[in-house]
Amino acid sequence: MSKLISIVIPLYNEEETLPLLYSHLSSINLSRYRKEVILVIDPGTDRTFEIARDICRKDKSWKAILLSKRYGQDYAINVGLMNAKGTAAVVMDGDLQDPPELIPEMVAVWEKGDSIVSAVRKHRGGEGAVKRATSYLFNRILKHLLKGDITVDAGNFKLIDRSIVDAYTSIRGADKYFRAVDALTQFKSRITFDQPPRVSGKTKYNFLNSLSLALNAAISSTAAILRFAILLSAVFTIISLVYGLFILYSHFTGAPVEGWASTNFFIAVFASMQFFMIGALGEYVYRNNLLLRNNDAPIIKETLNLSPLSRHRNK
Repeated sequence: MSKLISIVIPLYNEEETLPLLYSHLSSINLSRYRKEVILVIDPGTDRTFEIARDICRKDKSWKAILLSKRYGQDYAINVGLMNAKGTAAVVMDGDLQDPPELIPEMVAVWEKGDSIVSAVRKHRGGEGAVKRATSYLFNRILKHLLKGDITVDAGNFKLIDRSIVDAYTSIRGADKYFRAVDALTQFKSRITFDQPPRVSGKTKYNFLNSLSLALNAAISSTAAILRFAILLSAVFTIISLVYGLFILYSHFTGAPVEGWASTNFFIAVFASMQFFMIGALGEYVYRNNLLLRNNDAPIIKETLNLSPLSRHRNK
């Protein structure tokens, strides 16, 4: 029997795109491989799950998981990978900005021996200048924080080997950042493509969503924020010492500085940074508390075409 490739797709309010996605994926020929498609659906306000149910009834290679609440994209990806049975798994978005037609090329590259194949966007279709600029900056900052272990300009569109699937899903925590999966191996490749615009609807990520994703990526994947606090405290200590020496010099030279404004400025800056770092530290403590409570198992409301074994792995 031919080997299996799993295709994991997180969805949220994609009723217009899902039928087109089914058409595109159904036309993909993986030659020596069978494919299974696992849709992981955050409950929304449209008929995404109802359409998924109709697809699963007519095509048993398609499976669907409806989560009990909106957990978010990275969480949904993890649930899908926990249920993936393939020799490799392809993770992609469901808005057709990740072209399914690239999957055979990704499989061909993977067959040469690399464990991860990332699809890198040369051009981001349908996005404004501000979105492109912030994504460009974020990707490079995160690459630096992760010491180069992330593929710049690659989204969630990746093929990962079974060994990477098992390693990634074994990592505890509900806040895992999927793009950091690159850090699990040095054996990785990339292909490039021009990202098309969305076929319908609009992106689910506004500025606040993107900021939340960026903070989660930084906190869940690295201790950089805590190290930044140490560096920042050293910098402000030096500034305070220099300022103190300046005040002493002014006093003994008979020209005291009227420092009401500067003093209040420093107090405001120091207080703001203290509150920020206390919040960041609290976030780390909170996430460790969740790990100790083992509170990262998703609650699944309904599944379609999934075996009892797969469902059991999530509970």
